[in-house]
Amino acid sequence: MKSLRKKTGKKKNKYNEPDEFQSLTSRVFDYIREHTRQAYAVLAVVAAVLLLTVGISVYFENAKKQVASSMDDALKYYDLDSAAPGDKPMPAEERMKKAKGMFGEISEKARGPQALVALYYKANAAMELGDLDGAIKGYKDVVGKAADNNIMRSLADARLAEAYLAKGDTDTAVKTYMEIANATGGYMQDEARVKLAGIYEAQGKKREALIEYQAVIKDYPKSPWIPEVSGRILQLSGTEAAKAALPMAGAPAATPAAAKKK
Repeated sequence: MKSLRKKTGKKKNKYNEPDEFQSLTSRVFDYIREHTRQAYAVLAVVAAVLLLTVGISVYFENAKKQVASSMDDALKYYDLDSAAPGDKPMPAEERMKKAKGMFGEISEKARGPQALVALYYKANAAMELGDLDGAIKGYKDVVGKAADNNIMRSLADARLAEAYLAKGDTDTAVKTYMEIANATGGYMQDEARVKLAGIYEAQGKKREALIEYQAVIKDYPKSPWIPEVSGRILQLSGTEAAKAALPMAGAPAATPAAAKKK
């Protein structure tokens, strides 16, 4: 009988033998020696890219800190309840103009959320100065550049509606508040409905106002506007049934069983 010998063989594409690895390493070094100039050029490019990346990162970090510092300075002028910067007092209008100019400069230098915040405060300053057209333009700029920043977009939309209302353009204000109230993933829907209800009240549209107030009670039970909304519903309806339907501030609504006992 023929003796059976265990077959041996090398697996393809795997370097199991030391000589194969050494041979490959040797070929690599031979290539580098033959192409020294090209190798150094490649290394120089890699080093330059790394230095450039680090430099850009440091630059943007420093720029962000400078923007934050400038924002703090601008807010000191903007906040009329605080003392004016410097040794001499400044009239409120002069402070607001100074703040508006500083926010404008910051918005041109900053990027991302910092630029949006600067634009928003610039529009606020314009609003405080009575420049309603400038404020409207500023808030629209924020909304247009906010993209997925729902917080800044909602804030700017709310102030935009106020600017339209102050200008006497009630229809556009109502439309803007309705867009806020119905926005997906937005903020301040409860406030938008309260503002809408207030406009309807001023127009004598009691039914429409009640609908908006009741929507706040139903959809936003934890809203800070609940006490005011509850009071307005009682004022507009003035019925015992309406009083029974309204939840007390900080207390759960009455159950049917509890209502029967009364």
